Amino acid sequence: MTYYREHSRPGTVLPTDAVVEVMQASRDHEEMERILTTFTPAQIEDILVRLEDYQEQFDPASAASFIAGIYNVFPLLREERRGMLDFGADIVIGRLALRMIERIESEDQRLHAVEAALRMIEQLSSRLNLLETMGHQPNVGSKQIPADSEKELRSALFAELLQAAPDRLADERSLFWLFYWAEKVVGDAAKARLREVALDDRVFVRVLRSCLDVRMRQSIGQVAVAREYTLPWDELLAFLGADLLKSQVSRIGQDEIVDERDRLALETARRYITGELPSPDWRRDLDASPRSGIAPGPAVTPMLMPLGSDTWIIHPVEDRGSAGQQLPVLAVTCGVTNAGDVTVELHDVVATATVGTPEVTAPPAIPSGESGTIEIAFRFLPALVHGERIEVTVPYRTPTGVEQEPLRFEGRYLPPGRWAVNRL
Repeated sequence: MTYYREHSRPGTVLPTDAVVEVMQASRDHEEMERILTTFTPAQIEDILVRLEDYQEQFDPASAASFIAGIYNVFPLLREERRGMLDFGADIVIGRLALRMIERIESEDQRLHAVEAALRMIEQLSSRLNLLETMGHQPNVGSKQIPADSEKELRSALFAELLQAAPDRLADERSLFWLFYWAEKVVGDAAKARLREVALDDRVFVRVLRSCLDVRMRQSIGQVAVAREYTLPWDELLAFLGADLLKSQVSRIGQDEIVDERDRLALETARRYITGELPSPDWRRDLDASPRSGIAPGPAVTPMLMPLGSDTWIIHPVEDRGSAGQQLPVLAVTCGVTNAGDVTVELHDVVATATVGTPEVTAPPAIPSGESGTIEIAFRFLPALVHGERIEVTVPYRTPTGVEQEPLRFEGRYLPPGRWAVNRL
């Protein structure tokens, strides 16, 4: 059956009956997993995305099994991001689990479903993703379960992490971040345990690949997307120490490299050890090159910065337009501040979103030290839901016409009415 499914349809294009088959099996997480694992990882992700179309049919009584089923295939999904507007498979999984939990009205019943799902989910990384999605972590949690209960569940998870054998840890999707967050709860015991298990080559490679990230940018008028692979080097040094990092990176050979991500993670670590750390302003370095076509900035460089999440405001749906055609609009306003020393002129400000292409209105200029408001208007959109994203690109120049590196930032909607704002 696997061969037939992989060769009878191109890419990730799947018929609706494949999605329905998974949906119907959601009462039994083992059967759901069995069906999903007959597909390729890309096809699994496609099915999970399309399952959201059936959220009105989600059975709250099957919530625990449904959530366990999708999280147990999570380790099969891609770890990398495909592009600047792609936020990875983690969001696909968390968002789908949230859609199911939102079908349960009682907080006690939601907690019961989450606890039951945790008992059936195999990877610790997957359990942490579920708790972060349903809990109260700043800028991440949807507050579906009580804060005290979340704290107890996280403590139990991290206690299990510290006792886990290296063979198990070597397969954990988010290994480094498990220990990173564990340290916030159990203290230095997390660092000590990670240093101990990182002497295992498979565990060490997994630590690196689990925190490998990629920065992406695309200059105005260019097709190519610049990429730079990065590691959270300060955090790795704090947890593992320079001696262990140098020793393991220099010693590990090809036998421990399973795929391209392993190679990239080790290659990045080797660069860092030799002192080739990423430029703190690498995007401007790229734009100053002759290929970019963007002139270098003046001695005093203006700088735009996105403001905090409290400056993003969602206005109620309203009617705008002519008397003959009133159009409903959902307006989101966000703030940016000019942290530089000269006035900046804004032009061609655009926004893209997971829910469509909005209209954007921005001020023509922002004086030094002041803030401006950008309005993002969605037509025919009644509401935003948890996890929706808006990415804003703000090209700007000095009064003398010298173009600067565009400000790029994104907001991720976290009901009720909160946004997680990150500079890209």
